[in-house]
Amino acid sequence: MSVIREPRILLLDEPFDALDLGITADMHELILTLWAEHRMTIFMITHDLKESFELGTRVLVFDKIRHDPQAPERFGATVTYNLPLKPTHG
Repeated sequence: MSVIREPRILLLDEPFDALDLGITADMHELILTLWAEHRMTIFMITHDLKESFELGTRVLVFDKIRHDPQAPERFGATVTYNLPLKPTHG
């Protein structure tokens, strides 16, 4: 992770996808510790809903809703749910 320079924002794209359960649990603890100690914004993309509710303070759900007859091959997404959570950590 790129936290040595103490960034204000940390972007993670499915960071635990290829890890086994034990290492994933350790990484969850590391992320929660980083958040608690540095209060940096951590934006994490995941397909694991349980993980998002365990680690997040807000969950944004995106869905492909774009229908553009002028550019049907183009992709886009819309936030379909914006769920603020009460953190159970930190």
